[in-house]
Amino acid sequence: MNVACFLCALLTAAASHAVRVSVEEGEAVTLKCRFPGHAEADMQWVTPRGFTAFFNQHKGLRDMRFELRRFSQNRLNIGLSNITLEDEGIYSCLRYGDPVQRQDVNVTVLAAPSPPVLGFTCSDASSVTLSCSTRGSKPPPRITWLIDNRTEVYGNSHVRLERNGKTCEASSVLRVNSFSPNSRATCIVRHRTLHPAGFMAASFTFQDLNPATVTEPATISTDPVVLTARPIVTDPVALTAQPIVTDPVALTAQPIVTDPVALTAQPIVTDPVALTARPIVTDPVALTAQPIVTDPVALTAQPIVTDPVALTAQPIVTDPVALTARPIVTDPVALTARPIVTDPVALTAQPIVTDPVALTAQPIVTDPVALTDRATVTELVTLLEVCGFSEC
Repeated sequence: MNVACFLCALLTAAASHAVRVSVEEGEAVTLKCRFPGHAEADMQWVTPRGFTAFFNQHKGLRDMRFELRRFSQNRLNIGLSNITLEDEGIYSCLRYGDPVQRQDVNVTVLAAPSPPVLGFTCSDASSVTLSCSTRGSKPPPRITWLIDNRTEVYGNSHVRLERNGKTCEASSVLRVNSFSPNSRATCIVRHRTLHPAGFMAASFTFQDLNPATVTEPATISTDPVVLTARPIVTDPVALTAQPIVTDPVALTAQPIVTDPVALTAQPIVTDPVALTARPIVTDPVALTAQPIVTDPVALTAQPIVTDPVALTAQPIVTDPVALTARPIVTDPVALTARPIVTDPVALTAQPIVTDPVALTAQPIVTDPVALTDRATVTELVTLLEVCGFSEC
């Protein structure tokens, strides 16, 4: 059967008045459906949410709490066990004959109240305010007071719907202006689910009630151990595990440390001893390993050296002894190795020199003495001596 036909059947079905059934939470209920006549026709049970619980003898839901109790041509009985507050509502039984017939069962789920909790407040030595509260009931309970097993009276009652939207919390407050030390106050809670008496009670005695010496009854818990599990803690010991710590000892493990000893492991260090491992060092001893060194001793390993002793290993040498390996030399002793030198002694090998002494090694020379050292003159004299003037 399609959805359109099903909705049409619901609208045109000849429905009788709904049968009301009350069941306590956790118990089972039997939904009965019977139509007069013996003509064969299909029958169906529909839940309050519109799902098919049974179609004839066939189960329509996977919910194991539904079960078939009886099926015939004009009867279809089903059962629902372990009922909850969510199962409350109107269940419809349909018989698809001519015309379509329907029977409704309105299921009400009852929830029992919790045991009553007593409390009191002493305003002075002769009067006291009593309170009694209970939770989780549906429908709301009825709360009354009994003083010394005499007249039963009502207090100031208040009912509040709980967060699930189905059960409620009920309370009653009663002010007693005069009482004897042996007087007894009893709170009575009545509800349909309370069997067999239909009510439950809690009581205490006004024995030595004094604002200075009164203590809370046993039903009200003031155990401080429960408070240690609260999100906000004021115990100094408990605070050591909080994200914000003020204990100096605990601060040694914090990202920000002010202890000089702890600072030796921090990214920023001000201790001179710790600075020996830093990239930037101002300690003269530590500078021997730095890329930039100003210590004369450390300069012996630097690429640029001004120490005469260290210059003996440099590519540019001004030592006359080291110059003997240069390819172009005009000075018999010093000019053999240096192309460009600023030392007056070494200038004898420079291409352009303003020192008269150094000019003896320049390509253009006006000093006759210096010309005798030129390579060209030496070669010319040698050639003339070998081949003669006429032959060359």
